[in-house]
Amino acid sequence: MDQTSTTDVDQGHVLERYDDEPWLVEIGRAMSVAISQGSAVVCIATNAHWRLLERHVVDCGIDIHAARAKGQIARLDAERTLSKISGDGSIDVVRFAEVVGAVIDGVSTRHLRVWIYGELVALMRAHGDHAGAIDLEKLWSSFTTVRPMFRSFTSCTPLAPVRDCGQNKARF
Repeated sequence: MDQTSTTDVDQGHVLERYDDEPWLVEIGRAMSVAISQGSAVVCIATNAHWRLLERHVVDCGIDIHAARAKGQIARLDAERTLSKISGDGSIDVVRFAEVVGAVIDGVSTRHLRVWIYGELVALMRAHGDHAGAIDLEKLWSSFTTVRPMFRSFTSCTPLAPVRDCGQNKARF
């Protein structure tokens, strides 16, 4: 059974936690709505999840090639991105701005609203770096407060690692 939990971290920044991959259908629908309303989408997902999300976006009637041509979709591979922004066992704020921030800023030059989906925190949790995941969520929160073009920022992470930490709610 699909179980989701939402914890508001900051205005415009939501942490979604899910039990299984059917939740990605809902993320794909949300991406489709954002694109159909003229917003841009930045998707930082694993390759496997990107393929599922892309299929759901197409199933919702979005011409993904046209959306890319309009600069409405930017995609970063979550695993590669994490390796680029990590240094000495923690997230490097400067690299984060150079890698992730540059993509978001580039998209926002063409679109008033940017919707972001990210799996970086989930990857950190999967690697057992729970403290780093919390630090990254805090970084995202501070990052989104200085960029008012965000309509929504959604960070997704499986419920299981959160439960393994003895938590039933994310705390930041």
